[in-house]
Amino acid sequence: MPVSGLLCVVLALRDVRRYGFLLVLLIALLILHSVPGHKEYRYIFLVIPLFLMIGADILAQLTMSRKYLCAAVVFVVVSVGGILERLPYQDRMYPAFFGQKSHKVGFIDKQNLLLDAWPHLFDAYRYLAQAPDMVGVWQLDMVYVSTPGYYYLHQKVPFYDHKTGMAHIGTNLNKILTSVSHIVSLKDISIPAYVLEKKFGPVRIYRREQKDLAIRQWEHYTPVFGEDLAQIMLRASSDARPFPPNAGIRFVDEDRR
Repeated sequence: MPVSGLLCVVLALRDVRRYGFLLVLLIALLILHSVPGHKEYRYIFLVIPLFLMIGADILAQLTMSRKYLCAAVVFVVVSVGGILERLPYQDRMYPAFFGQKSHKVGFIDKQNLLLDAWPHLFDAYRYLAQAPDMVGVWQLDMVYVSTPGYYYLHQKVPFYDHKTGMAHIGTNLNKILTSVSHIVSLKDISIPAYVLEKKFGPVRIYRREQKDLAIRQWEHYTPVFGEDLAQIMLRASSDARPFPPNAGIRFVDEDRR
């Protein structure tokens, strides 16, 4: 997207009178979102329609001469290459927008380990979604918002991130065995009764050896993550409703007394 968007801007500069308003909006949005120190990919979503409008209009005006046909082909090739993450040095461009070194999850520095694992993490979750014996997942080292989560699992099974896993499971082996069938980790670890089933880059999937062991089921598979957001809301208004503890996870056989 950055390359094809830049190509749109360069072509639009040849006719500022026609594209001037769209270029002003695009530049203003880029400047406004470049000022804050914290940056995320979602900040560019507003400029994508502007790129598409400029690109679509330019393509509509192109004649079928060899010169303009080659330009259209280059535009399409660059766009498809960017979507498939096959452009040269594309992997070096993305980390620059990821954030600051201060972003940490537990003891994992996202700027280093997580960035290396990010493309492989989605492959690992797609694999888990198809695993026939997958009945529960614990993602070590990461909070829920940094994981592909249920969006990629596509299964109604207990899913713990690092924080909820430590709160509800901990380091007790019996609890681990009766809570999850698979454990995902960015580090090489050793867990009794679990074996390394699959590896995607630095992402490792460990599977429980005893496949027929029942696990603790949740009452509802709609965990509520966002304790940090809850603290912000409470500072803004003391009447704000607090988030449920431990993501609101309740077990079917949990004692209500």
